[in-house]
Amino acid sequence: MIAYTMVGTRSLERALKFYDPLFAEMGWDVCWKDDSCISYGKENDLDFPRFFVGYPFDGQEAGVGNGTMTAFQFAEPEQVDSYTESPSSTAAAMKALQATGLSMAKVLCGLCS
Repeated sequence: MIAYTMVGTRSLERALKFYDPLFAEMGWDVCWKDDSCISYGKENDLDFPRFFVGYPFDGQEAGVGNGTMTAFQFAEPEQVDSYTESPSSTAAAMKALQATGLSMAKVLCGLCS
C-alpha cells in the first residue's frame, strides 16, 4: 500500500488552485497545511494513502523527476466526469495550468512544478 506520494512545486498557491477542487471532488480531506506543503487524504484514517504537494525539503527549486507518476483512484467514473465537466473546477484547473505552462497530462501525472 502507498503511505503517501509527494510532488514538488515552485508555487504552492498555484498548486492549491488545482489540487483543492480535485481532492474535494474525490471526498478527500486536507490533513496538513503549512507555508511549505499541504497533504490530502482521510484525516482520521492513517491507513488511507496521503498525497502531499510542497516545496522540496532541500530548498532547491522543484523539477520533474524522471519516471515520476501518480495515479488517483476514483470510486466511480462519474466522479471524474463531474469534476471535468464542472465549470468552477474546470475553470480553476485550466487557469492554474495556464499559469504554469504545463499540460493537463503532466499535471495529472504528478509533474506540477
